[in-house]
Amino acid sequence: MGVGQRGIVIYMDITGNINTEDPIDTNKEVKKIYGKLFGSALFDKVEFVLEDITKLFNGLYPSYAKCDTGYHDLEHTLQAYLATARIISGLVHEHPTAISEEFVVLGLISALGHDTGYIRERDDIEGKGGKYTQIHMNRSREFMGKYLSKLKYNLQQIQYVQNIISCTGLLINMLSIPFTSEMERKTGHILGTADLIGQMSDPNYVEKLPKLYDEFNDGGVLGYKSAKDLIEKTPAFWEVIVMKRLKEDFHSVYQFAANYFEGNNYYITGVNRNIAQISQRLLCKS
Repeated sequence: MGVGQRGIVIYMDITGNINTEDPIDTNKEVKKIYGKLFGSALFDKVEFVLEDITKLFNGLYPSYAKCDTGYHDLEHTLQAYLATARIISGLVHEHPTAISEEFVVLGLISALGHDTGYIRERDDIEGKGGKYTQIHMNRSREFMGKYLSKLKYNLQQIQYVQNIISCTGLLINMLSIPFTSEMERKTGHILGTADLIGQMSDPNYVEKLPKLYDEFNDGGVLGYKSAKDLIEKTPAFWEVIVMKRLKEDFHSVYQFAANYFEGNNYYITGVNRNIAQISQRLLCKS
C-alpha cells in the first residue's frame, strides 16, 4: 500500500510495483509477460474481455449493477489475472510446450471472469452480491458462457473456460470437472492456484478479511461467529485446507511463480507474512 500525491491510498501488488486496483497498470504487466511468451497477436482478445469486465464491476455494463462486494471486487479479479500470467510464465520457462497460446488466452479470460457471479443484475434489488457466495462459481460459469457466446467463441472454447473457472470452487471435487485434455486441466490448476495465492498474499489481506466475513454473512456461510473469528481461523485454513488444495489438487503449480521471480516465490512469501501477522496477534492475546 502506498500513498499518492494527493494523499490517496494506492494498493500495490506483492512486489510493490503494480497497482492492482488499476486495470491499465495491471494489464500492462500481463501484456508484457504475454508478449515475451507469444508476441502480441492474440492478446487483443484478452484486452477486449478486460475492458468489458472492468465495465461490469464498475456498473457500466448493460443490465448489471455495480459490484458491491468489498472483498471480491475488481482488484481481487486483477490480482488473480496477474498471478495467472506470472505462473504461466514460470511454467513455460521450465516446460516450453506445457501450455499452448490458445489455453493461455482462455486461461487469462477465465481469470477475468471467474468472479462475475457476484455481480447482481440491475433488477435484483434485494441484498448485496455477497448473497451469492455459495453459488457464485456457477453464476460465473453461466455469465461467461453467455458472454463468450455473444463474442462468437465456439462451444468447445466456452466449455474450456467454464471448466477452468470451476477450479476456483474451493469445495469442488476436481474429478467431477469434465476436462478433455491435460493442457485444459493444467490451465484450471493455474487459475485455481492464482485465485488463492493472489488474494492471500495481498499486503492488505488481513485488513480486508472483515469484508470477506460480511460476504460470508450475506451468503449464509456457516462456521464463523464474527470477523475476528474468521481472522483467527485463517492460519489453520491456509495450512490445512489451502496448502492441501495447492499441492494435491493443483499439483503444486504455485511453485512455477518462483521461476518468474527468478528464484523467490513472492506469493508464498506474502502469504506466510500475512499468516505470521495473524499468528503474532493471537500470541499477544494469549
